[in-house]
Amino acid sequence: MTKPTIFISHITEEGEIATSIKKLIEESFLRNVNVFVSSNADSLCLGDEWINIIRQSIDNCQLVIILCSPYSISRPWINFEAGAAWVQQTPIIPLCHSGLSISQLPIPLKNFQGGSLNSEETIKQLFNKIASILECGSPNANVKKFLELINEFETKEKTSRLAQDINYVKALLGGQINMLKNNIIESTTPLMEPNSVQFATHTFAFSDIKNMFYPSLIQGDLNKRVYEFFFESTKLLLENVKFILASPELLIPDELKKILWSFVIEVSNFEYIGNWISTLLPDIKSTSAIMNDIEKSDGEPEFKNHSNVLDYCLDYYNIMIKCQSWVLQYEKYINEHSSKTI
Repeated sequence: MTKPTIFISHITEEGEIATSIKKLIEESFLRNVNVFVSSNADSLCLGDEWINIIRQSIDNCQLVIILCSPYSISRPWINFEAGAAWVQQTPIIPLCHSGLSISQLPIPLKNFQGGSLNSEETIKQLFNKIASILECGSPNANVKKFLELINEFETKEKTSRLAQDINYVKALLGGQINMLKNNIIESTTPLMEPNSVQFATHTFAFSDIKNMFYPSLIQGDLNKRVYEFFFESTKLLLENVKFILASPELLIPDELKKILWSFVIEVSNFEYIGNWISTLLPDIKSTSAIMNDIEKSDGEPEFKNHSNVLDYCLDYYNIMIKCQSWVLQYEKYINEHSSKTI
């Protein structure tokens, strides 16, 4: 008599959990059921055409368990295997772990009755389901050691993922952060001096922002002025920050999220300023006249509700201060928490 088969759908990185579940089920049910785990040598042998073996196992199984984590649910293979089981009308049980809850499951996985893998009650319900398939009583197994193993895996995985995802954020935003730093320095430093400035200790006054009208020597494009590069780099940085914050598969500490959200809020507050120069310049006698007015100003000009050009320049000056402060806060966190290997 052929033993019933249970198929465990998982990503490669979570093969350790899948193998542990396989061992727990097979031992608890006295090996009266086969548990297929593609990453386990007992399920796939050398020389097997793995894609056909997996397809056949899904076609012939009586139950599919899907291991769901913040990382696995974004992988197409998990959704493919779930879809294949659904087509076969095979019962599907999503088991969540590593911080993912049932309520966070995407559709269609959310439509299936699932549970938390580190819950003794969930394991009991899983055993009841398997027992109904085998038409036998549910074993009263001691799952304490299994739950300890799951908790250890989750702790280890979270620590590893945390470092990896912080490094990912660092790599993704690194180019735009450096460009933003260059823009701030060039906007507030005499034309031939930017390379000698240390960003972290750089201080500037309102009169210094006249330099934003110069061509960007650091960017190497004499046809575009510094302020144009600033708004371009800020827009690109904003898009990537929003992408990170909208990616549920990324494990990002709350403190870093708070820092990233503060940038989104700040940029949203001054995003409208990006077009003011191109709008005003045709009505101004010359850029030199603006630069002259900025340079002659005694400290920060009195704000007059955007009734003159200097009001918009004051906006730009305040943006420089906020962006410098934000970059220093962001880099301090990243340098303290990211891996030194990146």
